[in-house]
Amino acid sequence: MSKMYIVPIIIVSVIFGLCLTGCESTADLREARALKKSASNNRENYQEAIQYYQKFLTQYPESSRRNKVLEEVADTYYLWAEDEKQLNHWESGVQLLQKASTDYPETKVASKIEDVLPEYLLEWSQQLTYQGEFRHALDVLNHLIMHYPASGYAQEGRELRKKHGIIAFNSGTDIYVMNANGTKIRKVAESAIDPTISPDGEKIAYIKIQNPNDRQGYLYLSNIDGRKAKQLLDKPIASEPNFSPDGSSILITKGDAFQKVDLSGRTIDVYFDIKDFDTIGSFNPTGEKVVAFLQNPRGKTSRLCVTENFDEYIELTTTENDPIRDAAWSLDDLRIVYVTSKGLHTISPDGQDEQDFLLSDTIGGMDIRAVDISPTGNNMIFIGKKSTEDNYHLYYVTLDKEVLPFEYQPTKEGKKPLPSPRRVSWSYGYLRY
Repeated sequence: MSKMYIVPIIIVSVIFGLCLTGCESTADLREARALKKSASNNRENYQEAIQYYQKFLTQYPESSRRNKVLEEVADTYYLWAEDEKQLNHWESGVQLLQKASTDYPETKVASKIEDVLPEYLLEWSQQLTYQGEFRHALDVLNHLIMHYPASGYAQEGRELRKKHGIIAFNSGTDIYVMNANGTKIRKVAESAIDPTISPDGEKIAYIKIQNPNDRQGYLYLSNIDGRKAKQLLDKPIASEPNFSPDGSSILITKGDAFQKVDLSGRTIDVYFDIKDFDTIGSFNPTGEKVVAFLQNPRGKTSRLCVTENFDEYIELTTTENDPIRDAAWSLDDLRIVYVTSKGLHTISPDGQDEQDFLLSDTIGGMDIRAVDISPTGNNMIFIGKKSTEDNYHLYYVTLDKEVLPFEYQPTKEGKKPLPSPRRVSWSYGYLRY
């Protein structure tokens, strides 16, 4: 009798043991896969599919299917991120990719993500740049460059980062430069005014003055970090320097004349007896034209003009009893921005499509003194003071007319210099010192 029952008992025991280790319910997997398949029509299904996958893994931690299921979970995150990308939900897409890469590092999908994520970050930063969200774009670019430095996309990111640019401004008679995200701020000159940054972001020109109230002085040129400063002209008669778009020369106001010099200080050309012009705004992108302010010495009108040779000019617009304070020509050659006591105004280079872009009354009675346009063309920066404030501050404005304070880090000495109501310059480049 014992022999007759031994074999069936052994068989039952083996079957029971196999069920403990191999008789897994695949209901959760089937549900997860169905949800994953239909998730392109309902994005909430991605999350639910992942929950079913995880439920299976929790119930059968030693399952022979474990590696395959982990791969499917990672792939679900990847597909979810791709859908988020199509909807321009870039931030959530990046978070999903990073979670898949971090939580499932041994999967093939994780390796794929390491190749895909740099491109994804670059596309995200490009989208932010297009929208004028340069601060956010710079954060994404810095993440790309820091975490994937050897990637070809990181190199593209470095070039895009330079397009967001460097900003220079006066605080008293000190000149400071910083990156467009407010980092690396540094004093580069003392007893100096009217900074202008070269088109490549490597140099800065300014006027070295002898007294705080001076409006003209010696023309100086230095590296963007303030080093290797040199005097270009031997008389203190220069003001309002502007780099040519190719960076080979600097145009200055010189009494009732304008003078163009190269970077060694050699005079290229002088335009005499320009008595009506008060100030040069900036060059057009090709360097063939200049926007300037023309004052009527016998009246109270102020004219915004474009000139090629300073002998003749084209009048774009006239203001009455409200002198033009500053002007900037966009790098896309589509518009000129100019400042009056009433606010910021735009006009096309042919004098058409004049608009009151941002009136002071709509932003706290802002007294705006200087303006420049970002190298990408999607933002402006200005120096202004609200009627309730005692000090001037830097502000930036998007093309959607959103005005935001320009925040920047303190210097190494712990100082946070306040801008003075003088020129502000925004040019291509990125500071890495």
